[in-house]
Amino acid sequence: MTDDAQHRDDPFTALQLRDHPLRAPLSQEMHVRTMPRLSAPARLLQFVLLVDEDEARESSGALAALLAAHGVTADTGDRFLTCRLGMLEFSCERHTEFMTYSFIADGDGDPFDLTPFAATAQWIAGLPGRIIRSTQIALVRTPPSDAMIASHFATDDLIISDVAQGRARIWSDFRLHANGFGRLLIRDNGLAGAEPSQLIQRLQELGNYRKMALLGLPEAQRATPVVTALEQRLTNITARVAEKDADADSVLAQLSALSAELAQIVAHTRYRMIARRFYRTAAAPGDAYLRRLHPAAGGPVATHRLDQRHASYARRHRAGAAQSRFAGVDGPAHWPATALAAYGRGTVGRRDQLLCAGPVASS
Repeated sequence: MTDDAQHRDDPFTALQLRDHPLRAPLSQEMHVRTMPRLSAPARLLQFVLLVDEDEARESSGALAALLAAHGVTADTGDRFLTCRLGMLEFSCERHTEFMTYSFIADGDGDPFDLTPFAATAQWIAGLPGRIIRSTQIALVRTPPSDAMIASHFATDDLIISDVAQGRARIWSDFRLHANGFGRLLIRDNGLAGAEPSQLIQRLQELGNYRKMALLGLPEAQRATPVVTALEQRLTNITARVAEKDADADSVLAQLSALSAELAQIVAHTRYRMIARRFYRTAAAPGDAYLRRLHPAAGGPVATHRLDQRHASYARRHRAGAAQSRFAGVDGPAHWPATALAAYGRGTVGRRDQLLCAGPVASS
């Protein structure tokens, strides 16, 4: 039967001709991507490579060449793919700013022995981007001895957590070890079906997104002294407004200059701060699932302060417009209290809201 005949006989099939061109791609995008199934004992390496726009485009060609060398043909334009490379299971996922490459080896032995992954160093070296995170994961069934834990982790920083309703236990010190990897040891204590791979995927997504969120920290730290100086200047301007002989034009000029300087900071840091908030939100489902695993909660003070600046800039701009309408009436001392208060709240913020937990360690 031809397609046209089938469409005539089946009215619902015919409706597919009216599909929006983005329907299928968006459906695929919403599909939950999972790592290849694995079971204990197994070991896994994951590399996270930060890429710019050019490197993201180059990654498809480089990945295609890598797969072709192993006799694998795949659509490297897809955001997610999985296949087998020799003795290793392989999966990769393309994100806006980074690529993840994961390699899985079956078998027991030293949980963090890199021998089964010897070839991956050369493979990763041939792929575009800079490594922002790399992790070794060992999935075992036998409870590890204290001696084994001490030999692979910094015991002073060791975190042990039961997850998945007690069906798995995790050990990690969240350190970057001498071989360039962070380490996770997971004991399977009754995980079933795809649960081991789902657990590892959640752990890695949590760590990857939190690491990406921390890329905003250096920019926030550089901007913090400038923001602090602006806050002090606003305090001085506010004090000047209360004086009876305050010059309206002078005060408004100072406020306008302060607003312009803050706008420059916002423009320079906007993308990274928006990305930071996205990554924090993306990590939230994993946070709920693995909350006890956190070495710390919340974000660094510097990024929190800069987030406040971004969130309040629009309010300050509107408040400045309100002030300008009243500047020539009776002087700044008689400006509407709501306008000045809005400007002040937007720039200074509440100090008690700026006290949050320190940065989160990750590999």
